[in-house]
Amino acid sequence: MRKNTIKLKSLSGVTLLAMAISIGLPQVASAKESQKNSKSSRSVLLAQNKNRPAKGRPTMSDETGQPKYKTVREDASGGGDYFKGRPHPEDHNVFFGLGMNFFREFGMQFRYAYQAVEDGFIPDVNDAFYVEGGLGLTFYGTEKGKDNVTGFSFMAMGRWDFQMDDRWIFFGNLGFGYTAVTELGVKDVGGGGFFPAVGAGAMFNVDPQWAIRADLSYQFFGAGVLYRFLP
Repeated sequence: MRKNTIKLKSLSGVTLLAMAISIGLPQVASAKESQKNSKSSRSVLLAQNKNRPAKGRPTMSDETGQPKYKTVREDASGGGDYFKGRPHPEDHNVFFGLGMNFFREFGMQFRYAYQAVEDGFIPDVNDAFYVEGGLGLTFYGTEKGKDNVTGFSFMAMGRWDFQMDDRWIFFGNLGFGYTAVTELGVKDVGGGGFFPAVGAGAMFNVDPQWAIRADLSYQFFGAGVLYRFLP
């Protein structure tokens, strides 16, 4: 009787051990699977962080030691990465240019632009919106028997920038202006009185603060230099 009791106890111990193993193995497998999924998730996050655009703040160049903007994706490798990243981190800029006003007479242009919307309006596109005011000076010369006729223009516009890469920016502007004229009435010369301030242009960044800007618009066809005030 005692031997049978010992055998039953032994069988019970084996049964309990088997049950423990059957319960424990799936839990171990589940833990390993969870650990594997966790590593996979971390890899995906790292890849996403790598592909994120730079924050748009100046970093130091290894070659020259001068500040350089990281405005495009860090892993940019081709045309598919154009117009990605963020715009220049600036508060406002000024522009001075020489050219032809109203497609007829030599003139000068001065512009002041304030960055109203830093990240623009289109998701995943490197764009920014500026409110731009301007002054123009047009030298009409002799008009209708009057000498030294000069036009003074005042403009208010919205300017929408699209930055292709670290060097090139393309933009369009739309607004209105008014030209006051000396010696004659505003209707006696082209561009006198109220006019639509509409056009497009491009900028080439020489460095983080200086750029060459070219305009093709009704009120100004020419080029000049742009200076950025950094925060």
